[in-house]
Amino acid sequence: MSVFATVALLGLLTGVAGTVFGGCLAALLGRPGAGVSSATLGFAGGVMLAIVGLNLFPEALRQGGLGVTVAGLLLGVGLIYGLDLVLPHAHANPQREEASREGRLARTALLLGLGVALHNLPEGIAVGSAFSSRSAFGWTVVALVFAQKIPEGLAVAAPYLLSGIPPARAVAITAMAGVPHVVGALVGAAVSSVSPVFLALAMAFSGGAMLFIVGDELLPGAHELASGHTSALGFVGGVLAGLVLSAVVR
Repeated sequence: MSVFATVALLGLLTGVAGTVFGGCLAALLGRPGAGVSSATLGFAGGVMLAIVGLNLFPEALRQGGLGVTVAGLLLGVGLIYGLDLVLPHAHANPQREEASREGRLARTALLLGLGVALHNLPEGIAVGSAFSSRSAFGWTVVALVFAQKIPEGLAVAAPYLLSGIPPARAVAITAMAGVPHVVGALVGAAVSSVSPVFLALAMAFSGGAMLFIVGDELLPGAHELASGHTSALGFVGGVLAGLVLSAVVR
């Protein structure tokens, strides 16, 4: 099997299969009540924040420095902010509270899926270049990235499921967020030595996009679903899960 075919399969395994696995875990929850839904969205936000803060930004700083990282972050925030302005909003309406809530969740899911898809491209490049340069190291990267994709898949699928989309369709949509990982892996294999500045900019860009989504969509949506501290507890649980995952995969 050629190197490109092997890298494509590895990109499929890490980016799509790992994300789908996480989506299937989310689908097992079905469509829970308001409290569990709030905790689930909070958990998803916590996981994404941990991935951004503990993995994407530190790696971007290491490879590109502060200036490149800040530039990428601002570009990522700018992209999602622009999309936020053009996408339809679900306005509060006492007579259509449930429809409004489902519309908000569907919009959150769309933005989050885009953020994860943007994040998967530079990660795929890292997998492809690592495997092409040194196979043993490449297999290690594959295993670590696969483990990281599981909570990402859960985070993407949860808002779709909570908005009323059937589980099979939600998992299928979640799988699409992993496709850029395959493309990135092929690019990494072709280039082999990708510019560290480019990788840093791409990682900071996707990190900025996801950071804005967490603050503007996931956490406010989780808080609106239920009163009390369920969203906060879910958020803390997500950060802890991301922290443990980051420590394990290093």
